[in-house]
Amino acid sequence: MKTFRNMLGPSIPWTGLVLICLWIMLSGQIVAAESPPGDMEAQLLRGIEINYAGDYDKAFSVFKDLEDAAPDHPAGAFYQASVLFWKNSLDPNNPRFDNQIQVLLERAMALSQKRLEKQADDPEALHYLGLAYTYLGRMDAHRGRLYAGGVKGETGRKYLEKAMHLSRCSAPLQDKQAAEASMVCEDIQFPYGAYVYFAGRLPRLLRMFNFLWFIPQGASDAGIIALERARQNSRLHHWGATHLLANIYAFLEPGKTSAALALSTELVQRFPDNPTIALQQARLLLLNGKYEEAYTLTQSILNKVRAGRLNYDDWVLNGARLLVSEIDIYKGRIQTSTTTLAEIESTAAPEITAALSPQILLLKGMIEDLRGLRQEAIRYYKAVLNQQERFRNRIAEKEAQRRIDQAFSLGLPLK
Repeated sequence: MKTFRNMLGPSIPWTGLVLICLWIMLSGQIVAAESPPGDMEAQLLRGIEINYAGDYDKAFSVFKDLEDAAPDHPAGAFYQASVLFWKNSLDPNNPRFDNQIQVLLERAMALSQKRLEKQADDPEALHYLGLAYTYLGRMDAHRGRLYAGGVKGETGRKYLEKAMHLSRCSAPLQDKQAAEASMVCEDIQFPYGAYVYFAGRLPRLLRMFNFLWFIPQGASDAGIIALERARQNSRLHHWGATHLLANIYAFLEPGKTSAALALSTELVQRFPDNPTIALQQARLLLLNGKYEEAYTLTQSILNKVRAGRLNYDDWVLNGARLLVSEIDIYKGRIQTSTTTLAEIESTAAPEITAALSPQILLLKGMIEDLRGLRQEAIRYYKAVLNQQERFRNRIAEKEAQRRIDQAFSLGLPLK
């Protein structure tokens, strides 16, 4: 079960491929943006594929090699940081990679700034600078530093918007060169769409506060349009947009769970050995009422854990157990579900049990509701809402509040 703080695409590879001279822009003409050297783009695509396949360490090595080969380009440092977010995807509140991520993103920022010192209107440098700021803001938000995260996010948005303006993204296509420039614009739609969507999802009251030098700017509808555009047309970000949209449709957009499942199915068919993607697929099968398919997939995940497949570790083991327990609840198998939860609590490492505690408590409350013990169920639901900041799970909290307002029953819709 994903947390809200993990929605912003831990796995998401973002890049800017735009270079347009200012004097040509002012002349009203469009030319193709200069892409990175072919070898660099091929290396980026190779690393992205390996990362999505679930071999995070190898992907990190690919991007480190890219940095060594092009030490003046920010791509290598930035993509190494993005891999570390993926490595933490099943435990997004754990700060174990924070220092390393901070160093890598600051290096990407410094390299981008150095390029801007030579050419102030370098769209590619502006793009990477915007990406680094938004990722640093995301890390602040993960750790509860919401104001600091918002300031960095808004700073990043402004750099991304300037890069989009310089690349003439809204200009009509007229020839082959214009089409190439447009392809660059399709790539940049992805990070921009992601930011404006989540900024638009902030509570309305929060957006009304004037922080003097920081007001979140975004609209969720516009963000989805940009993300769908990137998914259809981006050369580099098809999988990133697919993964992010699957999460958005599953957990943030009412009535979109079937659309989320369709996107997730595309991902799991292309990357069948990525444990995070597999767990997401099982969860979405459950949300769509496909209990037997969800159960079969979780058993496949557990078999890969037993076989020692790459990155199928204790986090994956207990994430799959948790899904099995929830499936049993929806099938009415209360005792089996209770036994599975007890196994997680008695055998998982303390840090895993602590991170999964909001989901465990939520499922215990649902079990008590099925037993007819309403007050005991509410006690569990309230415990979900009272977790310490590091172990909070916004999705579980939303469900717990729903169960407080309306007792869980097998006839209650999942979403």
